[in-house]
This record gives sequence, C-alpha cells and structure tokens, in this order.
Amino acid sequence: MNDRFLPLTRRGLRSFQSGIGLMALCMLVEGIRLYVTALSFNAGLSLRWLQPVVASMGGVASGLMLVGVLFMTACPAGAGVAPWGIGILALSALASLWPVVVYAADLSFGALGGPIGNTGTGILAIEVALFAGMLAALCRWIALVERRDAVSVVSVLRAAKGAIGADQTALWEALAGRCNRLFQGATTFLIVLLIVALLMSPLNPLPALQPMRQPLLALLGGFAVLLWGIVLLLRVVGAVWGVDQACRRSARLAAGEERDWGDVAAERFGAAGIVAGTLALGGLVANHWAEQVLAPGWVDRHMKELVGDRPLGGRSAAVGQAAPAMTMKTIDGETVRLKDLAGKVVVLNFWATWCPPCVAEIPDLARLAKEVNQEGGVVIGISDEDVDTIRSFVASRDMPYALVSGSDWPAPFESIRAIPVTYFLDGEGTIREELVGGSSYEVFRRAFDAAKAPPSPLADPAAAAGVGP
Repeated sequence: MNDRFLPLTRRGLRSFQSGIGLMALCMLVEGIRLYVTALSFNAGLSLRWLQPVVASMGGVASGLMLVGVLFMTACPAGAGVAPWGIGILALSALASLWPVVVYAADLSFGALGGPIGNTGTGILAIEVALFAGMLAALCRWIALVERRDAVSVVSVLRAAKGAIGADQTALWEALAGRCNRLFQGATTFLIVLLIVALLMSPLNPLPALQPMRQPLLALLGGFAVLLWGIVLLLRVVGAVWGVDQACRRSARLAAGEERDWGDVAAERFGAAGIVAGTLALGGLVANHWAEQVLAPGWVDRHMKELVGDRPLGGRSAAVGQAAPAMTMKTIDGETVRLKDLAGKVVVLNFWATWCPPCVAEIPDLARLAKEVNQEGGVVIGISDEDVDTIRSFVASRDMPYALVSGSDWPAPFESIRAIPVTYFLDGEGTIREELVGGSSYEVFRRAFDAAKAPPSPLADPAAAAGVGP
C-alpha cells in the first residue's frame, strides 16, 4: 500500500481522530463543571465562563468528525464502509436539525426532548457503534486484499515468499477484532443508557430503584456513565490511531516493494454520501445559528411551562396574596395549621430528596431555622414524596424544622412546577416573598427579615393605573 492508496480514507481517519479526541476533552471539562456546580452552586457560577468555550470546542470537534466520516465514505464500494458512514452522517443531521425545527416552529419544551432531542449521549453512543462498525469493515476488507496478494503467485503486489503480506494480513485482522470489540462495548453502553432512561421514566417497573428516589446512587451512577463514555471515546481514538498507523506502515512497506495496488478500485464520493455529508455539516451550522439567534427568545416564551406563571425577571403573582388555609401533617404525625401560626413569620420550602439544588440548600435552610426559632419564626419543608422516603433521607442529615409529606395544595401553591421554591409569609399570613431555585443563607435571611418588617405603603391604585382626576 503506497501513498496513492486510499488517500481520502486516510485523511478522513486523521480528521476524525482529531475531532473525537477534542470531543472527549470537552466531555471531561463539562462533566467536571457540572459536578462542581452540584456540590457548590457558587463554585459552579465561577466556572460558567467555561460553557461558551466548551460549546465552541464541541462545534469544532463535531465538524472534524463529520468531515472525517465524509472522506471515509469515498472508500471503494467493495469495502462496505460507505453505508456505515452514511448512517452516521444522517443521524448527525437529524440530531442537529431537530432543535432548529423546535425553535423555528415554536414547539414546547417537551418537543425538544422528542424523538431525538435531548438525547445527546445516546446519539453519541450510536455514532460510536456505527463508526466502530465502519472501521471493522475497512480493516476486514484490507485484510482480505492483503491475504489475496500474499497467496497470489502471479501478483506483482506480493512480497517475497508472502512473508510481509501474511504479516500485514494478521495486523489488519487484529485491528478488525479490536474494532468489533469496540462495537460491542458501544452497544452495551447504549443498552445501559436505555435502562437508565427507563428507570427515570413513568414506565419504570421498579420504582424503588428510580434514580430520583435515590439521589446519591443517581449521582454516582451518572458519574460512572460519564467516565464510561469518556473511556469509550478514548478507545475510539486508540482504534483510529491504530488503523492510521497500520496504513502508514503498509504505505512504507509497499513503497519499498513498488506495490501500487492498481487492481483496487479508486476512491470516489457517492451521491448518497455527499447528500448526507452536506446535510450533516449544514445542520451543524444551522444548529449553532439557532442556539444563538432563536433559542433565547424561545426559552423566554416557554419557561413558564417549568416555573408556572411567575413573570420572568418580574415579581411573582403569588406575592401579596393571602396564604390559603392549609392543614399539614408532619412525618412525625403532628398536625400543623397555618391559621394557628398567626403572628409568626412562616417559611414554606417546597423540595424533594432527588433534587440536587434542594439538597444543596438544606444546610443554609437549617441554619436559618435554628435562628428564627428564637425569633418566633417557623420553617416547614414540604415534599410530595412518601413519608418513608423522607424519613430515610433525614436520618443522616441535620434538618431542624418540620417536614411535611403531601401534594395537591390550594392556590397559589398548586401551580408549582419547579423546585426548590420557598415562600415567606408574614405574621398576617400574607405571602411577602417567593424564591425560585436554590438559595443561600444570606438570601433566606434577607427575605425573612423583610417579612418581619411592616409592609411598605402601597401606591395609590388610581395613580398606579394612570387614572387622572
């Protein structure tokens, strides 16, 4: 095999190798950032500058990988490489263009997680499996050609006594086996992802193993899946490097023997490969444009699906309303009525054991509870989980405030769609503040002190409405 043999395929190998190596680095950096944020929200904020950097690197990595696959589809048809590559390009095009459709058609948040949205890790696993199959097909074909040349007594491509040809055949067969094992590993990884998705869905046949009910196991499991995914990508890098090195070795040997493999069909791009490659690369560009131009407005319009009717950047409609007459039962069996707490500042924290931001703010909420108990205040944690789940969670934590299990609360608490969310009620039972998302002790303290203070005089309704005399 000399330098004139499969130049496009070899160029594609190098491009893909660079792209997937960069992608593995992006996944590692983003994974570290996410877990730092889960452990410390403030520390995560200090790393938010990494997001655009990782996004840009990821775009470059995806482009390199797609170009690499496109070039490899030019391999002679007898190799059987092109169908695998076209599958990768078509899947990539679909994954890139689906969010563009969601943004442009103004579909809901649920649509973004539709047939292919929000499944990036799964799609990557499928693409890795397809690429492993692509490499295996290439290696098997080259091994077949090497074997043919090694046993041919008339071929001018044969090395002396077939020694080099036999050695090359063994090398390519070993690489084919390595790529087959990579294919099996990627397929197993994809099956695990499907099982995890099933456990997290309403169709989960084993509710006790639901990750949302086992937050620590879910965190450890997610980290294990992340590491597995990175190892899988690094194995792809190793496989591509091995195939590329084998190509270089064959080229050196062939050059010394004046082998030209002239009987092997020349590389050429097929129409299907060109169309799939164009769609994939165009979809990548369109996706980047949509994320910058269409996504911000789309998020603003549909965010209320997650946080209820609270105006983005504005004051909650619940603030200023009188809290409903709620009767709650704590996990210890005690009955708590809001009307019996008149004269006290009441803090209602809606949370769940499976919610990382909820768990992260517990120490700050516990500190607040210890202080306000001396000031006539009351902190109540409310979860829609069963009593046993809450008790098991609390057993290993310091949560010195009442904990309630229940759901279907009256307005305005019936519209809660995002947790944690914390309400501060003054002594007259009026909602004075609503905090959506995880908060710190300082924020809790300021909201509590504000609820203790007399309400500010309201502006004249007529003046506020712009009604003149």
